[in-house]
Amino acid sequence: MTNCGKYDTVTCEDSAVQIQNGTAKYALYPVWVLNTKWKGETYSFAMNGQTGKFVGNLPENKNLVYLYYVVVTILGSILAYIVILIMSWGK
Repeated sequence: MTNCGKYDTVTCEDSAVQIQNGTAKYALYPVWVLNTKWKGETYSFAMNGQTGKFVGNLPENKNLVYLYYVVVTILGSILAYIVILIMSWGK
């Protein structure tokens, strides 16, 4: 049984926050922290138990990521060249 939907409002009765040289961090509550190993490396994930929002460092094939950006850059360049070529025909 969950507590979802039992509270409509929250009222702050007192607050004393002092921050010096602080940085913002992602906070997900209630949170499930998951760790897994893949190809000898450890990956950590956090999931908000109420919203299902998921953050973490995902295992990725760096070669595929680089290939994706190269292909997108080449296709974008070709498309831009074609658009410029078509626009210059009308002049």
